Amino acid sequence: NSPIGFEFLEKFHAVDPDQPILQAALGRYYTVQGRLEEARQQLDAAASTLQQDLGVKAALIACLREANDPDLNRQMQALPPASPDEPWLLQFQRAEHALVIKKSILQSPSCSSRASW
Repeated sequence: NSPIGFEFLEKFHAVDPDQPILQAALGRYYTVQGRLEEARQQLDAAASTLQQDLGVKAALIACLREANDPDLNRQMQALPPASPDEPWLLQFQRAEHALVIKKSILQSPSCSSRASW
């Protein structure tokens, strides 16, 4: 997570742009830098090749969350059931998503009308 590391990553990616591990790593860097469209392109490419890789799925979901992308819900629903050995980033994304849903339910008119009973 340093400028030198990012520079090396970009050089390796330039040599082998179709390498999914490099695409995923570059997508994570781009997400952190706020370059969300570029991040999404790299992470989508990596996810299409590494379809079972939960780390890549977590990175894609983090990018979607940062971009406030409507595809986030579909990606969350497509996840396999949670497991204790999944990547921490995916556990974090699941928790964040649950909090957002809870907040939206609590702020809905039907929920607030029940609270006044």
